[in-house]
Amino acid sequence: MNLTLHLTENCNMDCDYCPNEKTAKHMDQDIVNAACKLIFSHGNSAFLCFFGGEPMHERPLIEYAVKCCEENSHETGIPVQYRMTTNGTLLTEEFIEFALKSNIRIDLSFDGTVQDICRKFKDKTGTFA
Repeated sequence: MNLTLHLTENCNMDCDYCPNEKTAKHMDQDIVNAACKLIFSHGNSAFLCFFGGEPMHERPLIEYAVKCCEENSHETGIPVQYRMTTNGTLLTEEFIEFALKSNIRIDLSFDGTVQDICRKFKDKTGTFA
């Protein structure tokens, strides 16, 4: 089963085209627990995608979800895969190491040559650099 977790509405950017209101709303561990159980309940594979807002605002929740899924994978014998879509600006070496160890595929959202026109930080400076 494939499932996308919308971890937070918070974001460190203020892109012109984004329809989402940036708020402090975020997912809690009870929902993550239920989601991890759900993806192992049907089929012979489990796939979890972390999304937001900016999912890196909820890094501890990502790590918690991976721990829960790894436990479910071990118990059921069902393999699990992960993916995260991020703007990349909050990635750290430490998280990248965690992602490599956990086999989290990181997808970077990037607007190419119009990056500074559309995708800005909250202070309205461009994000291309």
